[in-house]
Amino acid sequence: MRTWVVVLMLVLAGCGSVAEAPMASHFPAEDQTTIAVTTVGAAARGEDIFRRGAGDAPSCINCHTLTPSGFAIGPDLQGIYARAATRDPELSAEDYIRQSILQPDEFLTPGYRDMMFRHYADALTEQDIVDLIAFLQTL
Repeated sequence: MRTWVVVLMLVLAGCGSVAEAPMASHFPAEDQTTIAVTTVGAAARGEDIFRRGAGDAPSCINCHTLTPSGFAIGPDLQGIYARAATRDPELSAEDYIRQSILQPDEFLTPGYRDMMFRHYADALTEQDIVDLIAFLQTL
């Protein structure tokens, strides 16, 4: 994650501006402006994406629960940030979660089938992903 942040900062510094990304379409019309992509996520917006989806992406809550509750298509996500930090010694928790979202078949949780939506990379903006990770960090 740190390398990615440094590269992004260098690119943005060279451009003299911050990249723009559209906000998710489910926000009220008066809020449908462009936002600056930041490396600091907005957990509240990430929770909204988790619960409602964004763009053409389905909501995460369709398959994942936020607490252990018995049956779910995907694993519950309570404590995901702490678990992600221990899964791969070469990846930070942020990078592990990012890769799990963008390449869902890369890390499979034992006991669950490889059924995750395959097009989050196309459907979510970079800011959507940063915000979603910020929300998952709060669990």
